[in-house]
Amino acid sequence: MKQLRTGATALMGATAALISIPAQAAPSFVTSGVALTYTCVEPPYAGGESDFILSLTASVLVVKGQTINLTASIQSADGSAVAVPAQGVSSTLDINVSGAVTTTVTATGLTDKTAVAVGEQVLQTGGTASLPASTAGYHAFEPGEFVTTTWMDTVLDCTPDSTAVAARTQVLPLP
Repeated sequence: MKQLRTGATALMGATAALISIPAQAAPSFVTSGVALTYTCVEPPYAGGESDFILSLTASVLVVKGQTINLTASIQSADGSAVAVPAQGVSSTLDINVSGAVTTTVTATGLTDKTAVAVGEQVLQTGGTASLPASTAGYHAFEPGEFVTTTWMDTVLDCTPDSTAVAARTQVLPLP
């Protein structure tokens, strides 16, 4: 009987510790990226398909009332046809949220940190977004449409041909 009480006490202590995890201390869920095909349009030209690898990072656990912080990156699957200067492209990425809530948040701040030579893949990092954790339950995050502005003042609007969950967060109810 003593062993049962000790096990129950340990479980309650672990549960209490889990619920009190502050958002900044919560472990992160990092994917290796989801590969998606996008239809991209750069007016006045006709659209075409391009492949990208999109990565999202989110806290695995947060408590209702905290904030879910997301980071994002976009990498072209194919090499660039032109040389791209450092910070020559910047993007915003819509992140579709499903599960306990249905909404969209936008990651801003995506840019290529270093110059990209012809034939190399363009990697944009530094994207951030946040979502108030107002509803308990699972939240799934899928990369959506992104818009890229280049150093040449051109705008590329890309819409995914399919969707894929890139990160998940469990929002715990208040104790």
